[in-house]
Amino acid sequence: MSVLFIPDYSDGNPYQSNLAAAMSMDVTYGDESSRFPVCRAVLSDEITVVHFHWLNLFFKGETRRDFLVSFGLFLLRLFVIRVSGVSVVWTVHNVRMHEPQYPRLERRFKRWFITSETCDRLIVHCEAVSDVVIDELGLPPEVRDRIDVIPHGHYLDNYKNELDRAEARRSLELPESSTVFLFFGLIRRYKGIDTLIDAFQKSSVSNGQLLIAGNPASEALESELTAQSKGDDRIHCLFEFVPDDEIQRYMNAADAVVLPYREITTSGSAVLAMSFGNALVVPSLGCLPELLDEEGAVFFDPTDDRGLIAALEAAAECDLKEMGRHNENSVRQYSWENIATQTERTYKKV
Repeated sequence: MSVLFIPDYSDGNPYQSNLAAAMSMDVTYGDESSRFPVCRAVLSDEITVVHFHWLNLFFKGETRRDFLVSFGLFLLRLFVIRVSGVSVVWTVHNVRMHEPQYPRLERRFKRWFITSETCDRLIVHCEAVSDVVIDELGLPPEVRDRIDVIPHGHYLDNYKNELDRAEARRSLELPESSTVFLFFGLIRRYKGIDTLIDAFQKSSVSNGQLLIAGNPASEALESELTAQSKGDDRIHCLFEFVPDDEIQRYMNAADAVVLPYREITTSGSAVLAMSFGNALVVPSLGCLPELLDEEGAVFFDPTDDRGLIAALEAAAECDLKEMGRHNENSVRQYSWENIATQTERTYKKV
């Protein structure tokens, strides 16, 4: 048995590489930018299962024409895959795209993709997302029988982790005695960074520092966040891409990682923070309440205007170091070997 992963995000995200390395079968990657490598792989009779990980690239285009070409090539891939008798699995990292261009078309396609059994089985990372898939896509209840719950694996072995807290803070010019809250990752509107800045400024946290590190999705968003935080020397914005070797600098400088998301299904950022032994401040959304517990995280209601403010204040009074140790120990259970075994069971079902 051999499997084709689509799209190939292995360079920027260790999720696929970790899963592939732990599998007992051959794994190859399909180039999302062209139909030909995928079609050649499928028609070669060497591929048993096509495993879609993300579908977002097939619903984008700078112009309507670009979108129609991209989506049309995607449908052609699916046609070639199905007429070749190859099975299809989809890991639902996100039930729907964040900030979608064509939300109605996306929902209709995904509903057809599942109900027509073009997709044989689905993988979700927690029980809650099974319900979200059924509800948001308007699927019949029997689809649940084709959903397998397989957790997200840890990142304990993927990044350097040699800097201690003091050295990391010195390098970022952060006070040693402060409570440092960190947001880390690609900065997009749905992630609620503006809400985090506002909540931090309104909170009563004494001796607190807010560190925001990541590459903004647009110059407009960067300008807005820069203006919002201007004049507050407790807020440190490093709007740039962070290389893998530098991730440890930010994670180890922090007391707690904050995810102020307005919407979320699965969060690799939460798994990354746990893998570095960080406490978390997170919304009660998606997989987060199943991934974390109150020994390692402070939860807030994202619909409550004061929810994040209260969560930051509560976190500042916690033993964040002990919460981080708890998270690091907890995330160890999500080994890639076990996840690969469960994923291969899903393949065998189809």
